[in-house]
Amino acid sequence: MKKILIILTISLSLVLVACNQNNSTIDDEEPVIENNQYTEYAMEQLKQINEHLRHDSNHLLFPDMLVHTSNIGVANLWDFSAYFTAVIRTYKINKTDEVKIYFDQAMSDLEWYRARNRDDDHLVYASKNGNETPAFYDDNVWLVIGLLDAYELTENNLYLDMAEKIQKWIYESWQTAFGGGLLWREFPPTEDPAVISRNTCINAPAAYAAARFYQLTGSESHLNWSKKIFKWTQEYLYDSSLHVYVDNINQLGQVENMLFTYNTGVMISAAALLYDITKEDHYQEHALEIIEGGRVILSKPHLNPSVKGDFYKDNTWFNLYFYQGLLDATRYLDDTEIAHTYMKNAMDSFDFSYPRFKDPYGLALEKWDASQRHLTENPNYRAATLYASGNLESMGIFAEYVNENSALFE
Repeated sequence: MKKILIILTISLSLVLVACNQNNSTIDDEEPVIENNQYTEYAMEQLKQINEHLRHDSNHLLFPDMLVHTSNIGVANLWDFSAYFTAVIRTYKINKTDEVKIYFDQAMSDLEWYRARNRDDDHLVYASKNGNETPAFYDDNVWLVIGLLDAYELTENNLYLDMAEKIQKWIYESWQTAFGGGLLWREFPPTEDPAVISRNTCINAPAAYAAARFYQLTGSESHLNWSKKIFKWTQEYLYDSSLHVYVDNINQLGQVENMLFTYNTGVMISAAALLYDITKEDHYQEHALEIIEGGRVILSKPHLNPSVKGDFYKDNTWFNLYFYQGLLDATRYLDDTEIAHTYMKNAMDSFDFSYPRFKDPYGLALEKWDASQRHLTENPNYRAATLYASGNLESMGIFAEYVNENSALFE
């Protein structure tokens, strides 16, 4: 899959650089952290992303700093969707004219990705100026989530209408054969069944988005879709022994067991929201089960034993959806203890890293466990839109959490 190859390439490049560095003692001195500095941090990072990862010529985002020097390349839709939702999140925590400029720019940038070969009832976005074939349902579902947040913030019906049209197209990928499920991307009818996949990374966020539609509009149709998609994902893509979600299943019924933080994280969000809507206990029970499973299977201890925080193994963009799951669990579940505990643990890891370590462009490092501390002076360090946006949105999630739970930080 294109995304896995990208992730592996990024990870390998970082490991090779890190392995050439000697290990030194990690600074234990405790930095001064105000109760909610995360909004300030997010503003710092938003400005750095736009300064270093945006073209001077067409004003669109770069995929990463490796192409910055040659002034070529535009971020693919996956990278852009990460930035898009991060900017909207930043506007949510800092609703100012300054951030509104970035918000409006992101909405304008989105049009570059619009696919032009669709009818008026369908709205689809794709890389390569909208010309990428096939189009990816999962790249589009993150836009739906961002647009729903934008609608909630601004009450602009345009954003709700856009989200509805994208979600309609996503629903049309539901499989009536092979047990159901939404497709990962568009597949031609002649495609090898072994290649056609139904992934957690489309089904989980589509279920969550459908529940958000109900939350914002009261649409029973969207609620029914949310329940149906959630049920299918739990039946076909849940590892009940590890209590986490696997990656995908093909049309032959073969399961790919790779584990990513966002797959489990978004299912936490979907379960928490469906519990809030329906008050059916099985949603809360499942959310609590996969919070614990996700933390056990997907996290690693910090390199510095004095840091109590958890460090999650994936790219920051994957990890942010686990933090979002924890945030939604604190909002919508009756039993919130472990969600609060693991959220604060993740914040402890970030609090250790961010004041100490930034890359040569002033961006937060991808890994929060101090394993990349020697890269802070490396001019060839790969600053990528995807992980920079993941860091930015994580800061927004932490800011929301502190704002909603201020008594815990007094």
